[in-house]
Amino acid sequence: MAMRTGDLDGALQAAEMADSAWAAGSPISPANWAQIRVGTGVAHLLKGNLEGTAEELTKLLTLDPGMRLTTVTRYLADLDRRLNGPRMQGSPLAVQLRQQIRDFNAAALTDDADRESP
Repeated sequence: MAMRTGDLDGALQAAEMADSAWAAGSPISPANWAQIRVGTGVAHLLKGNLEGTAEELTKLLTLDPGMRLTTVTRYLADLDRRLNGPRMQGSPLAVQLRQQIRDFNAAALTDDADRESP
């Protein structure tokens, strides 16, 4: 919610609270965890912290392909577009992150793959 209202600091604080709860033993939903990682990455990017975005994306890259839900891949596609913005032109890190996002999304299971017969 904080991201939707433009409250980047609130979004980062909410992510820290979720991480603390999970570290204390609260159950983790991989899809929710992934959405929070992407949202936190976007918040870092909008605050001008590309390294923070890279840190969040690095955590996300290990997510099992079966958990790469459409919501997560769409959020990542949005992050990819943001990384292609004018502020990021000429940034080798932004180029690297965009490639990682494309690779991650390409490895996601799709409904079409699920319907294929053996």
